Amino acid sequence: MLEILLIRHGETAWNTADIFRGRVPIGLTEDGLKQAEKLAQYLNQKKINAVFCSPLKRALETAESVARLHQCLPNLLRD
Repeated sequence: MLEILLIRHGETAWNTADIFRGRVPIGLTEDGLKQAEKLAQYLNQKKINAVFCSPLKRALETAESVARLHQCLPNLLRD
């Protein structure tokens, strides 16, 4: 059975400051990068065939952590 996981990106500096991010290409904080790595480890037991994400830096950094562990590349979704 196909399973689709919807995952939010890790923490950014603007998340912690309650600043609306929109499409601003802000990256993850050190904590956000750690969260992405923890997520990848958590999902290690799942068989993941593909990872899709928006082209925004924060989403790509999160997706790369998961994709790297599952030996695939993130597929960028475009508008």
